[in-house]
Amino acid sequence: MISSRYFFYVSIFCFSICIILIKNVWRFGSKNIGSEKADKRRLAQHEQVDLDMLAHHHEHFVTYDDVDSWDVCSENIYNEAGRLDLGKTLYNCAENIPSVLFPPSYLSPYQAVNVSVQLYLNSLLSVDDLGSFSSFDFYWRILWVDPRYTIDVWDEINPSLSIEGIELTPLVRNEGDPLNVWLPDVFFFETMQLEPVDELIKLLPNGSFFWSRHIIAKLSQTNMQFQSYPIDIQNFSLTMQSFSYDTSVIRLAYSSNIPVVTAPSASNELWTFKSSSGYLVDLLTPSPVNSERRFSTAYVSIDYQRQPRGIIYRLALPVMIFLVVVGASFWAEEDKRIDISLQVLLLVSAMYIVIGQSIPFVGYLTTMDNYMIIVFVLLAFTVSVHFLMHTYQRKNKKYPMDLFYLELILFVFRVLWVPMSIGLFTAYFPTDFNILTAITIVVLGLFIMYGGTKHQRLRDALEISVIKASHTDKYGIALLYYITCSLNTH
Repeated sequence: MISSRYFFYVSIFCFSICIILIKNVWRFGSKNIGSEKADKRRLAQHEQVDLDMLAHHHEHFVTYDDVDSWDVCSENIYNEAGRLDLGKTLYNCAENIPSVLFPPSYLSPYQAVNVSVQLYLNSLLSVDDLGSFSSFDFYWRILWVDPRYTIDVWDEINPSLSIEGIELTPLVRNEGDPLNVWLPDVFFFETMQLEPVDELIKLLPNGSFFWSRHIIAKLSQTNMQFQSYPIDIQNFSLTMQSFSYDTSVIRLAYSSNIPVVTAPSASNELWTFKSSSGYLVDLLTPSPVNSERRFSTAYVSIDYQRQPRGIIYRLALPVMIFLVVVGASFWAEEDKRIDISLQVLLLVSAMYIVIGQSIPFVGYLTTMDNYMIIVFVLLAFTVSVHFLMHTYQRKNKKYPMDLFYLELILFVFRVLWVPMSIGLFTAYFPTDFNILTAITIVVLGLFIMYGGTKHQRLRDALEISVIKASHTDKYGIALLYYITCSLNTH
């Protein structure tokens, strides 16, 4: 037969296990990489690197004041009425330009063309967590200077065109007789699908060109990290580079030193725009004929934070409620405690199967996985405690001190279980204070309502055990008499 002293040591061991679990829960929560402080530190370090690189490459930015003066490519052409024929003037200019479809840096003085790029982000359309790709809606702006297109028509056309530019898109995209204009062959590394919605090509004074394309892009994102799911911040990277021309022909820069401009609609119902940054590098890309070949490369980084409230309340909150319900098993009838714990364990297991279909399946554990593992450990631990207590109580029910130890253990679990369950939830997930307060009030109310009947049942059990114990446990009878008197006073 198991002695009272042995059972006392077992109860102390169980209590220690609970303390260790609580300590680890808070430690894991504080070190969670998805925590707000960790994300802020990561973003601050990332932005500092970007600013340093931008400062290092400031000499690559386009400045139209530095453009050398070229001869006018064409005399102005007029119609019979003496009015300027802008279209014929532009076509004549293109015919007079040497190697018009090649970049101007092919010819003397062999200066690399500064191509300035910028993204105007309209919105993040979708993110496929399992497929690791994203879809963006943005305007892709490209500016450069081709001084060969120097024309002398600006004093004879609408003055606003000197600022807005002459619209060349209908001429350049004319299938029958296209206007020959060199366009930079800049592309995105991550492109899976690129759908141009519309575009415009404009010519400004001194041969400055502005090319804007409205694009729906599906981009591969192989660097998505889900350790913090569902409170993660995802970094979407876009890499721009010329496909054909190295740094001796083209050098990339950011328009007005701003890689990304965001529209008010940049956020959506699932993702919130956090920040953007960019930097420029000369990427070494050796070729069979030139081992030192480098391409000017522009990196753009866009950070979005997942809106986690819906995911937390749909998936994690029901699990927390089930965990609180298991705490009620310590107040239930002795023969029903194991059944309640096992039923909740099976319900949570089935729920986790459903949750697993909604979260990214990756080779490491996410915040949601860590939370569910702790929940399973606690549920299994509860079943074990109920089984041990049931076995011990069945064999030693006649001893008053044994009943006292059992009630002490139950009291410890009744006091700690609900705060530990709610604390575990708040350690891993940001929680609305109002919802948390409502849950706490309901749980405390149920416990208070149940307290009166529980005291009566405990008093009856103690009195029966005194009769059974007879003369076998005098110290236990004295202590039991004191506890019974205390319960009667309440």
